[in-house]
Amino acid sequence: MSQLDCRSTMPHAHSDVSGRAWIEAILGQFRQDKNRVTQPRIAMLNWIAAREAPFTAEEAVSELEGPLTAGSRATIYRLLLWLREAGWLARVHRTDSDHALVRQLPGHHQAVCLRCGETLVIGGCDLTTMISQSLRGTGFAVSGHQLEVYGTCRGCGGV
Repeated sequence: MSQLDCRSTMPHAHSDVSGRAWIEAILGQFRQDKNRVTQPRIAMLNWIAAREAPFTAEEAVSELEGPLTAGSRATIYRLLLWLREAGWLARVHRTDSDHALVRQLPGHHQAVCLRCGETLVIGGCDLTTMISQSLRGTGFAVSGHQLEVYGTCRGCGGV
């Protein structure tokens, strides 16, 4: 089973998810959902897969907008939104209070190094049940959660 087929419910981390495998899995979801596979979408997926660190939507627009790459600003933002909603991208908060995006696997979260931006993909940490128990009696129905973990990677002096 590849990391993209990960269904482990136990806590675990993936230090490397192949960009090529990530793209192929997304293209498979496009086809399954009957979404078109277009050259602008492929150009964007290739750009995202090549990124090692979190990126902003504006960075994507500045590098991809144009007739020969990934199309218009609207096209770029729509695909980024679709990727986030489908679980292939996560939004992370950086220390400069800016938001960035990072590749992930659906159903997983991420740990981001504050120094270099290296991202580990974390799975098996469904906190929905625990959060729901904490909110019991408040009338709040939990439909999901996001988890962001920050620290220092091994290469930057972590343990």
